[in-house]
Amino acid sequence: MTKGLNVAIVGGGITGLAFAIALSKDAPDLNVDIYEATSSFSTIGAGIGMWPRVWEIMEIYGLAEALDQQQGANPGDGRFRYRRSDLPSGIQIGEAKVGVRTYHRADFLQVLLEHVPQHYGTHFSKRLASYDDDPEQGTVTLRFTDGSSATCDVLVASDGIKSAVRQTMYTRLAEKARCEGATPEEVEILLNHVPATWSGELVYRHLITREDIEKAFPNHPSLNGPTLYMSEHRYIITYPISQGRAFNTGAFIAYPGRYGSIYEGPWTREATQDELRTAFTGCEPAAQVILDLMVRPSVWAINIVPPIPTYTFGRVVLLGDAAHAMRPHQGAGAGQGVEDGFVLAAVLGSPLTTRQTLSVALEAYDKIRRPVVEETIRRSIEMGQSYFLERPWSSCHEDLATASEAQALKFREPSIIHAFEDSVRDLYAWAWFGSAQPQRRQVRDVLGAMIM
Repeated sequence: MTKGLNVAIVGGGITGLAFAIALSKDAPDLNVDIYEATSSFSTIGAGIGMWPRVWEIMEIYGLAEALDQQQGANPGDGRFRYRRSDLPSGIQIGEAKVGVRTYHRADFLQVLLEHVPQHYGTHFSKRLASYDDDPEQGTVTLRFTDGSSATCDVLVASDGIKSAVRQTMYTRLAEKARCEGATPEEVEILLNHVPATWSGELVYRHLITREDIEKAFPNHPSLNGPTLYMSEHRYIITYPISQGRAFNTGAFIAYPGRYGSIYEGPWTREATQDELRTAFTGCEPAAQVILDLMVRPSVWAINIVPPIPTYTFGRVVLLGDAAHAMRPHQGAGAGQGVEDGFVLAAVLGSPLTTRQTLSVALEAYDKIRRPVVEETIRRSIEMGQSYFLERPWSSCHEDLATASEAQALKFREPSIIHAFEDSVRDLYAWAWFGSAQPQRRQVRDVLGAMIM
């Protein structure tokens, strides 16, 4: 049985805290310790969206009522409206068929914090340096940058895109491959999974108050709910948070051909409004108002972790951004971390999972979960191509610098609108209409087959 198993969660963000709650539901007999690098659980952040697939998990966790109170009366029905904004007068060219729930990240994290069991161990200012997985001793030793250490039976890493666990894991996998006769090229491929990769995209982020938008543009499209303003290789997204009192805003820009390089400079920095305006020229008036209200934006390099060959090695497993930091174009990154924990908790809560079978149990998790995440990564890439007007449905445009209102009428044609809406529906169907619950059944079946 699983009684007495010691679980260490490294990283106390959304993924780590949601996983802790999942364990309290599926495996209440486990001993759980959470190690956070900062001095407290941080509630700093901007906005977060939650599609029905993830909302189902929140309902299972018993968090729906608390989250409904945080969302409050956000404007609109939660369905994104999509606009062509690289025209003299912007045009709505479609809308989503399903609504998204949107929150201030701090509010969402606060709900998670309130539902983490109080008897779980919480340890702050514990930044992981590396770990040792000793198969003979049957323990994993965590080594922190302050010189302290701790032990556990299974290490669950939710320590983000710069994951120290991923670095140690793939360094050890490369060493193992070298000892087993792998070529230098094969070893190098494994080591290349340690650093993150630049997606070739940047995002300027800012929070704007509802009051400021109403003053600047009383009938602004964003006031009616989530809105996306699209231009070639650029788009602006807005959605309400904090019960509609503010709007999370992101202005994305893509640099084709730069994917796969290493981003030079800080991943996050303050930007000037002049820089933002220069990057986003030729927008419709509604989009330009949003840019004008982003008075002190920050700019973020969108770094990612491209698909890796395994999320687990021994009794260590990667969750969330540590395993698969992805482009944000489907609003799926945080949700995928939540889904990771939802499935892994089912594995660790199985009576088949013991100290002797932990490695096999994590392999079962990897076998079921990783293909789902890789498909989500693919969809996020293609969704970005739609928003950046890089997919076939948008290829009919002429020189938009000289486009007239008469020429712009073509974008109202039903065939163009339907093509875009079909593209959005096809790429979002998994999040709108799918469920992670079948994965829990599948992983238990796979685990039984691997052990029996």
